[in-house]
Formats: sequence, structure tokens, C-alpha cells
Amino acid sequence: MPGPTLDNGPVFALTGDLDWASEACVADFLSFTASFDIRPTLFMTHRSQAVDRYVEEHGAQIGLHPNFRPESTHGSDIASVVDHCCGLYPDAQTFRSHAFYDSTDILTEIARRGIRYDSNLCLHLQPNIVPLVLGAERIVRIPVFWADDCHWRNEEEDWVVERFMPYFLTPGLKVLAVHPFNVALNTPTQAYYRDHKDQIQRADGSAIQALRWHGPGVRTFLCDLLHRLTSRGEKFYTLDEIYHRYHPRRVGA
Repeated sequence: MPGPTLDNGPVFALTGDLDWASEACVADFLSFTASFDIRPTLFMTHRSQAVDRYVEEHGAQIGLHPNFRPESTHGSDIASVVDHCCGLYPDAQTFRSHAFYDSTDILTEIARRGIRYDSNLCLHLQPNIVPLVLGAERIVRIPVFWADDCHWRNEEEDWVVERFMPYFLTPGLKVLAVHPFNVALNTPTQAYYRDHKDQIQRADGSAIQALRWHGPGVRTFLCDLLHRLTSRGEKFYTLDEIYHRYHPRRVGA
């Protein structure tokens, strides 16, 4: 069955940047996505047993989440960072850099490892997003439409989904980028994140429950948004499905 076209409606994907989140945070996120029957694309900073079990039992797409910033634990230069991340999940087909870090050298190095598409650009709430073909190595870029941390920086901490639904229903790609730690804690603001980021790698189930914000935040927004979208019959794709369905060379063929 052919999917929707990018000029007559939205095309959704849910992605998660692990950002070194604890196993409890990752498991919470995977349970959350499963409750909506959504297969996420997961961008990995590290090996996760929770993800490995989920992929084996339910299916999810694995991508790489390399950190190219100074003092990265992934490596001291572009080649070593790529080596490290490709070693974590050698079969990964896509990547998104930590903090959307980008350069021609990065694209050249990662394309050399066989990766042909990424999601390494955020166009916050921009309508009519389509896949882009980059000049460097002809990498296909599938931009992000909405990211949890961009929302709290740009939307004055407004977590009322109804006010943003018109943006989500415009034509084009609607790739959502969230962080399991933010979903687990229902992070409401950048300040709240900074106050608790020391828990990212060690938060267990009890810590998550103790620290979870009880007002509006990332989790409540995402939950309401996904309820509204799935009740409308909107389908969520993996990035691999989007790449093969909407590759610029195939659109209109």
C-alpha cells in the first residue's frame, strides 16, 4: 500500500536520542512507545541491554548518536568517534550527532562506513519538510520537526498540545526527537534538566518516580500528542521506512 505523500499531509516518525540514559530510563521509554504501538528509531550513545531485548522481541530501528564535541568519551577525533559508535551497533543504517554537530568531514567519514542517511538537523515546527540530498557524499538528510529540548527553549515552556496541533498537521515530514531521560522525568524546563542531569546514567525506577515532574512537561505533552495523532489514524514510520519511501530520487517516480 502506498503511503501518504509529503505534499498532502504529515508523515510521522518517533525517534529517541539515548544520551547515555540509564537502563531504567530506556526501559521506561520503550514501554511508553509500545503503549502506542509505535516502533521508534533509537540513536545510541552506548550499548543497552534494554534496547537489545526490545529489538529482539518487538523490533525497532537502531541508529548511532556519536558525540563529536570536545572531550567526548567516544573518541578524540572524528575517525575515532565514528569507530567507537560503529563498533557499538555495526548494522546501524543512520545517525544523528549529539547536539546536531555537523561537518563535511563527519559526513565523509561516516559515509565511508556505509551509512547513507541521517537525521542531523532540527527545523523546529517548520512545515513542508522533505528529505534533503547533501552535497557531501550524497547523504540523504531526514530533518527533525520537533525536539523536546528545542520546545522548552523556544516555546516559553508552553506544554498545551492543542495550541501546537495545527503545526503537527501541516504537510511534510514530522520527525519527533525526544530523550528517554526527559520522558522519564517529564522534564518541564531547561533549568529542571540541568538540576537533575547528574541522574541521567544512574536513575533507577525509584529515582524516576521520585524525580518525575507532576505538572506539564515533555512526557505529558508527548502522551497527549500521541493520543491525538493515533486517534486520528496517523501512522508512525521508522526512519528506514521514510528513507526508502520518500528518497528524493524516488518521489514522483
